[in-house]
Amino acid sequence: MNKKEIDFEYNMLQGNINRMFLTDDYKELNTMYLFAKRRLDEIHTYNYNRIVFDKANKKGE
Repeated sequence: MNKKEIDFEYNMLQGNINRMFLTDDYKELNTMYLFAKRRLDEIHTYNYNRIVFDKANKKGE
Protein backbone atom coordinates (compact mmCIF):
# COMPACT_ATOMS: atom_id res chain seq x y z
CA MET A 1 0.00 0.00 0.00
CA ASN A 2 1.31 3.45 -0.83
CA LYS A 3 0.67 6.94 0.59
CA LYS A 4 -2.07 7.75 -1.91
CA GLU A 5 -3.93 4.53 -1.09
CA ILE A 6 -3.63 5.04 2.67
CA ASP A 7 -4.92 8.60 2.32
CA PHE A 8 -7.92 7.18 0.46
CA GLU A 9 -8.53 4.69 3.30
CA TYR A 10 -8.37 7.56 5.81
CA ASN A 11 -10.92 9.58 3.86
CA MET A 12 -13.21 6.57 3.54
CA LEU A 13 -12.86 5.88 7.28
CA GLN A 14 -14.09 9.40 7.98
CA GLY A 15 -17.05 8.72 5.69
CA ASN A 16 -17.84 5.47 7.52
CA ILE A 17 -17.80 7.27 10.86
CA ASN A 18 -20.03 10.06 9.51
CA ARG A 19 -22.57 7.53 8.21
CA MET A 20 -22.59 5.81 11.61
CA PHE A 21 -23.76 9.10 13.16
CA LEU A 22 -26.45 9.68 10.56
CA THR A 23 -28.02 6.31 9.87
CA ASP A 24 -31.19 5.03 11.42
CA ASP A 25 -30.70 1.60 9.87
CA TYR A 26 -29.19 -1.16 12.02
CA LYS A 27 -27.80 -3.03 8.97
CA GLU A 28 -26.07 0.08 7.61
CA LEU A 29 -24.67 0.87 11.06
CA ASN A 30 -23.11 -2.59 11.28
CA THR A 31 -21.78 -2.40 7.71
CA MET A 32 -20.14 0.98 8.34
CA TYR A 33 -18.67 -0.33 11.59
CA LEU A 34 -17.13 -3.36 9.89
CA PHE A 35 -15.69 -1.27 7.05
CA ALA A 36 -14.33 1.27 9.55
CA LYS A 37 -12.56 -1.48 11.52
CA ARG A 38 -11.02 -2.88 8.33
CA ARG A 39 -9.83 0.56 7.27
CA LEU A 40 -8.41 1.28 10.72
CA ASP A 41 -6.48 -2.00 10.52
CA GLU A 42 -5.08 -0.96 7.12
CA ILE A 43 -3.99 2.43 8.45
CA HIS A 44 -2.38 0.82 11.48
CA THR A 45 -0.52 -1.78 9.40
CA TYR A 46 0.73 0.83 6.94
CA ASN A 47 2.09 3.08 9.68
CA TYR A 48 3.50 0.21 11.74
CA ASN A 49 5.47 -0.96 8.69
CA ARG A 50 6.59 2.60 8.01
CA ILE A 51 7.96 2.92 11.55
CA VAL A 52 9.70 -0.46 11.40
CA PHE A 53 11.23 0.40 8.02
CA ASP A 54 12.44 3.81 9.27
CA LYS A 55 14.05 2.27 12.36
CA ALA A 56 15.72 -0.45 10.30
CA ASN A 57 17.16 2.15 7.93
CA LYS A 58 18.50 4.26 10.83
CA LYS A 59 20.36 1.27 12.26
CA GLY A 60 22.11 0.77 8.93
CA GLU A 61 23.42 4.35 8.79
